[in-house]
Amino acid sequence: MNYTTETIIKTIPVDRLGEFRDVEKFLTYCRECPNFGTRHSCPPHDIDDEKFLEKYTHAHFILTRIIYDDETILLSKGDKEKQNEILYATREKVLREVEDQKLTKELYSGGVSVSSSSCSLCKTCAKTENKPCRHPDKMRYAIDSFGFDITKIMTELFGIGLSWPTDTIPEYQCLVGMFLDDDDNFFLD
Repeated sequence: MNYTTETIIKTIPVDRLGEFRDVEKFLTYCRECPNFGTRHSCPPHDIDDEKFLEKYTHAHFILTRIIYDDETILLSKGDKEKQNEILYATREKVLREVEDQKLTKELYSGGVSVSSSSCSLCKTCAKTENKPCRHPDKMRYAIDSFGFDITKIMTELFGIGLSWPTDTIPEYQCLVGMFLDDDDNFFLD
């Protein structure tokens, strides 16, 4: 599997976050997901969402695009199992790398990371047993669990459309996360 990644960051004031949220609509989708109520990173949250988001002045949306080479795309032709394997494996690898960078950034910025995916640190989340998170230092809430419209963020902030698989994996897949802090400038190493 060969791919490259590109990361693009767009910063907006926190008071504009409402332009990219539709809590009622996306909470409906969350309720249909098997992670609803079973992961600390997913709704219903144990925090006040509004207070969590409004604690900072700036939101840095981080889009990481995973771009597949032609050979990898052809490798998946007509094989749904292979497509899922490639998409999942690269997504998880890149997600871990980006999330680790954001966690490192937290250490010296005073900000907080919001993940582009639900937490998968534990095989079974402690929330299923009504226990506190086993890794609160690493668990981060999923961006869509706050009602963010990822498609709208991609198209309006980044000018990037969704790429859907057909008979092969798509040319690219994107991860969209966020970092909240009080600085109007943001970068990842």
